[in-house]
Amino acid sequence: MSQRPEDATTTSPDSGGHLTEGLTRLATVGVVAGTMMALLLAALDQTIVGTAMPRIVAELNGLKSNSADRVAVCGHHQRIRTATG
Repeated sequence: MSQRPEDATTTSPDSGGHLTEGLTRLATVGVVAGTMMALLLAALDQTIVGTAMPRIVAELNGLKSNSADRVAVCGHHQRIRTATG
């Protein structure tokens, strides 16, 4: 019995194939641009929320009773709004 050599077009995780194999150049550029845009928006969102958090806490009467829960709820709603668009 003779064994056939592995087909050159078949790639396994260890064969060293590119992650973009099978994608057109335009699709690859789209994936990279989308990933970069998502990272930019996440960083911008964190910058805005981080800057506004002291004012939010102050308007909720500092760290008195239940205000920490209110801040957590505000953060939770903001994250849901950001995730859902």
